[in-house]
Amino acid sequence: MWRNIRCAQRRIPHQFDITPPSFVLPDDMRLWEVSRAQNPNAFWIWKPVNSSCGRGIKVLRSNLDAGMEKSLSHKKGVVQRYVEAPLLLDGYKFDLRLYVIVTSYDPLKVYLNPEGLVRLATQRYSNSPGKLQCRRMHLTNYSINKHADAYVKNLDLPTSPRSGTNCELPRAEGRTEDRAPAPTAEELETDAHCSSSSGEETKPQTSPDSGPLSSKWSLDELHGYFVAHGLDYNLMMERIKDLIVKALIAVEPPIVSQCHQGASFQGGSNAQALRGLGPNPSCFEIYGFDVLVDQNLVPWLLEVNILPSFSSSSPLDKRIKTRLIAETLTLVGLRPFDHRLIGQALREEREGQVSGLHTKVQAAPKSHTLNTLTQSTLWELGQAEWTTIAEAHDEFMRRGSLQRVFPTEDGVDRYTDLFACPRYANLVLAKWLHEGGEACFRPDAARLLPACAPRCTSWEQY
Repeated sequence: MWRNIRCAQRRIPHQFDITPPSFVLPDDMRLWEVSRAQNPNAFWIWKPVNSSCGRGIKVLRSNLDAGMEKSLSHKKGVVQRYVEAPLLLDGYKFDLRLYVIVTSYDPLKVYLNPEGLVRLATQRYSNSPGKLQCRRMHLTNYSINKHADAYVKNLDLPTSPRSGTNCELPRAEGRTEDRAPAPTAEELETDAHCSSSSGEETKPQTSPDSGPLSSKWSLDELHGYFVAHGLDYNLMMERIKDLIVKALIAVEPPIVSQCHQGASFQGGSNAQALRGLGPNPSCFEIYGFDVLVDQNLVPWLLEVNILPSFSSSSPLDKRIKTRLIAETLTLVGLRPFDHRLIGQALREEREGQVSGLHTKVQAAPKSHTLNTLTQSTLWELGQAEWTTIAEAHDEFMRRGSLQRVFPTEDGVDRYTDLFACPRYANLVLAKWLHEGGEACFRPDAARLLPACAPRCTSWEQY
């Protein structure tokens, strides 16, 4: 992710400042040394390769001792500039786990789950250099903080800061749903030392202004906290959506290349022949975006997880993740498997091949080029283009509570120049959104569509 974002930063400076400066070690060890020399008071966070649940993560100072520097020069991992002025919730550091669904990269189609997780540390934050080893102060991973006595499970009760009421929640017992390993003896000793030497109560506040008494919040609860404290939640979320789109645009070139290499463009059935532009839509992805917000409400992308945990360590997790999975499967149009229909289709295909009657149907060709597309109208597009549009429209109709963050009518122009190269399918959807978008399928407008455009009979459900 960092290498692709860095490539985008070189191509368009200042547009992709969405993540702290990072270095992939050991390859970038020399570059990191130069950056440390230029920022002698900076903190850094080291993350080893092929790890999870906060294992092996360390917070470091720029002036490393010789032993640590030699050790890191031989290890594979990523070191990232530490965000030293994070926004705090009642003195506790937090980050956001946001769920992003990508149904296609060509064209790029991105949805954001409206609910995510707000993960709080269990020890009050301090940027003192002497506190860098306090993992439960600097790291918000559930797998680390769940072992703390101060960790409180969110029971997802129908109360929030907006209601002006709170309910004290019981402390969480040790949970193993995520199957994370127990902390090592060294980590336990470090955490115990940090807790005892801090001299501070680490249990969340119990005042009415302190928000829900739990170590993990929903975005709805965070919104209530922002309102109560005069913070602009909508501004933060708009910036986060911009960050999500830019991160996906940065990694789009290699992913689209792989999708095209692995896709069959010939098609072997009528359904494939009418699929429209780009590779066959045969996959989707649910990403876990980890975002940290600083004191200026600027979001910073920490990492993107391709396998976010769907375990339910609390009623809050269960509600959010269950709905996320259900709405995602509906969004992508997953159909129940019927072995009889599949078997019948396979028999008919075999019989056609044996008799020589089975012919491979070619996909409909593009009706324009990149150059002529910009000069044409929506009504002059052909079957392939309108099939792509219909797929995007049908998907949007199945979105449930998911929010489409790309493409959008006001976003296509803003991001067009950020792509490494223009994609024909992206430009088709941009033209459609500019010239009516979903309204093209209204009953009163559908009669104006060309003959090759599909008809929508369920507009009332929109």
